Amino acid sequence: MYVNKGSGQGVKVGDEFYVVRPITDTIKIDWTKWQSAILHKMGAVWEDEGRVKVIVARPDVSIAQVEHSCDYLQRGDIVLPFVERPAPPLKAEDNFDRFAVPNGKPLAMVITGKKFQQQVGNNDIIYVNLGNDQGVKVGQYFRIFRYQGTQHETAYETPRTAFDIEGGLGPTYGFGAVPKKWNWSNVPREVVGEGIVLRTGPSASTVLITFSLREIFPGDYVETE
Repeated sequence: MYVNKGSGQGVKVGDEFYVVRPITDTIKIDWTKWQSAILHKMGAVWEDEGRVKVIVARPDVSIAQVEHSCDYLQRGDIVLPFVERPAPPLKAEDNFDRFAVPNGKPLAMVITGKKFQQQVGNNDIIYVNLGNDQGVKVGQYFRIFRYQGTQHETAYETPRTAFDIEGGLGPTYGFGAVPKKWNWSNVPREVVGEGIVLRTGPSASTVLITFSLREIFPGDYVETE
C-alpha cells in the first residue's frame, strides 16, 4: 500500500503504522431504548483494520507492506504510528459470582458489540459508556448484569412475562399468583458475565467478554468489580 507521507516527513524504512477507519451503523434500529443517543455521546467508533511496515521511503510517499490485518484495508483509511498496546492478564473464572449484590461502584451500559452486533458472548467485544474520565483503566474487570422485565428491548415480549400479577390468570398463564406486585426494581438482578477492559476513551471503554452464562445484549448493565 502507498502512504502519503515519506522521508521528507520523517518516515523511515522499518517504521510501523496501524490502519484505522471510522464506522457507523447502517441499520439504525435500536435494540434497547436510548442506544443510538448514548452511542453518539460516546464519540466516533473507530475500527482497527491492520498493521503495516514501511519497506521503501521516498521524499513524499512511502510503500508499506501489510504485516497483519483484521479486515480489508482501503483507500482513505487513516494511518497512525504504531504503538504496542498493553495485554492485561486474565483472571480465572473459578470465583465468578452469579449472585453478586451491587457493590456501589460506577455503573454503565452495554451499548453495542463489535461491528454493531446486538447479541454477544464469550470472547466477543462490547463497548460500554464509561471511560477514563470516570476512572476506568485497562485491565479492570466489569461485571455484566441485567434487570428482569424492564421492557426496554426492541424484540417483542409479552408485558410482564417475567412476573405474575395479583389474582387471576396473569402472564404466567395460571401458574400461581402472589399478593404483592413485583417488577424489575424489586427482584434480584441477574449476573450474566464479566469482561476485561482492553482500551479506554474519555467516555467509553472497549471490553473483551471473558465469561458469559448466556447471551448478552445492548441494554444490559455493567459495574466495575
